[in-house]
Amino acid sequence: MNKNFLLSLSCVIALSSVTVASAMPDKAAVNDTPAKDATTYKGKSTSGGSKAAAATRDGKISVAKATGANAYTVEEIFAYSAKLDKKKVVVKGKVVKVSARIMGRNWIHIQDGTGNQAKKNHNLVCTSKEMVDVDDVVTVSGILAKDKDFGGGYKYTAIVEESTIRKEVR
Repeated sequence: MNKNFLLSLSCVIALSSVTVASAMPDKAAVNDTPAKDATTYKGKSTSGGSKAAAATRDGKISVAKATGANAYTVEEIFAYSAKLDKKKVVVKGKVVKVSARIMGRNWIHIQDGTGNQAKKNHNLVCTSKEMVDVDDVVTVSGILAKDKDFGGGYKYTAIVEESTIRKEVR
């Protein structure tokens, strides 16, 4: 890898600790504490990658499955990821974390109450140009990518990319 790519990747990793707080959707909270499984590169602490970025289950979440063609639960997305790779999927969930404007997109973590935190199939990351707030209930439509590796420890078993988002009315 060339040095410019590694420097750009380091900047992206550093920015990955920026999250959008639901109480202040227009402001970003910066977490300067290294992740539990952070590593070092040239003597400097780096991000723990996608494992450290995963949102934990925040209380009881129960969101009805999306309806229509290509609709799946979060758990089903992980279970059928080999079959669904590079195909359009629709999933509905509650936004539990947003990392804004990283690599030209927003990284949105959704959960619907399915899956298991220990199995790491309860939290689905979706990328989009659109912005949402934590606690929004959204229907995401996009292309599933299986085993997507962005480098720097950011590898996703399943991720929905190029997503369009429809917010539920509260």
